[in-house]
Amino acid sequence: MKQVAFSILILTGLFCPGQSTQKSRNLERVFADFEAETIEINQGEKVKFLDKSKGDPIYWNWSFEHGLPNRATISNPEIYYPKAGSYDVVVTVTDGKTYDTKVMKNYVKVKGLMHHFRFDGLVRDEVNLSLSLGLNKWSLTRDRKGASQRALSLGPCLSLEMNQKPLVTNELTASLWFRTVESSQENGVVLERFTEKDNQVGFSLKMKEGKLYLEGADGSGEVRSSGLSTNTVNDNQWHHITAIITADSQYQLWVDGALEANTNYSYTIPELENDGVLTLGYSLWSESTPLEGAIDDLKIFNKALNMQEVVELASH
Repeated sequence: MKQVAFSILILTGLFCPGQSTQKSRNLERVFADFEAETIEINQGEKVKFLDKSKGDPIYWNWSFEHGLPNRATISNPEIYYPKAGSYDVVVTVTDGKTYDTKVMKNYVKVKGLMHHFRFDGLVRDEVNLSLSLGLNKWSLTRDRKGASQRALSLGPCLSLEMNQKPLVTNELTASLWFRTVESSQENGVVLERFTEKDNQVGFSLKMKEGKLYLEGADGSGEVRSSGLSTNTVNDNQWHHITAIITADSQYQLWVDGALEANTNYSYTIPELENDGVLTLGYSLWSESTPLEGAIDDLKIFNKALNMQEVVELASH
């Protein structure tokens, strides 16, 4: 009997309350996890990443899309993002015996300038020099300061189609200098970019009765509009135009630094991907009348600019 009692004591000690053989086995391996102190920053700012992995890792291998540096091997790196966009983050951790990887797609949202076309003797995106142009005919003309070959001509046989990288955002600003003549009144498209799938995501800047308006599709199934600008712009004079879509679904149109149209919809726009082609002077999706005039210094942001920023652009 004494021997039996001794055996029972040993077994009872092995399976005392609070212990789990399954939990012990799980703790023998690592599980990759992390978070960032912030996931939305302005262009040129930094993000600090915090390791939240389980299982006592001793080595980290980070990868940061378009970050500087783009790799790190410490637990809590700080990364600088010089370009606007939505970027992936990947980390692989190991404890020397096991390893695990976590991938977060479009995790860091960097707000800022996505595209910039100066048209200063060349037609190219200054932010993304590797992107190609379409096959449409184009030519350059005088800009608002009178310099030759410094603005993009628009006309019946002149237009421009540009292949862009996907734009992932829930807000947008398009800023440009624009000149057109009195005959440009109906169905003219200044610029446009819609997805090629179902046209449920995208935006366009159009003309009607000599006035401008912003139109957009934000995934809701509805086509939104800013309404017409207060004044006509078909006077053959240069005007600064800013078209803005905010995350809370305000569609704004600014002309020469003044807000001329603004419609507020009760809708929160989610993060959407626009992989369509950007066109200037015509539409790929609807009938439009070719515009006669010119475009200069086109900028597209993946954020909604505030009044101070709009006025500053219009004053340059």
